[in-house]
Amino acid sequence: MKLAEYLSQEKLTDEAFGALVGMSQSQISRIKRGVSRPSWENLASIERVTGSLVTAADFIPQAPCAPAPEQAA
Repeated sequence: MKLAEYLSQEKLTDEAFGALVGMSQSQISRIKRGVSRPSWENLASIERVTGSLVTAADFIPQAPCAPAPEQAA
């Protein structure tokens, strides 16, 4: 689950969530928008506070899927 989705679902502001994980509102905002990534320490806090609904894997950019090669006729 993406952090933005979690915050919306839980009706948490960036500031309120930041207080829970020990980060500033601006850090949460940048992470949520994909401008920056959390440190390993902050990732652990995010995962703990979200009950593992948001994990480190959620911050790994997904590569676009390559189209399947066409079958030779």
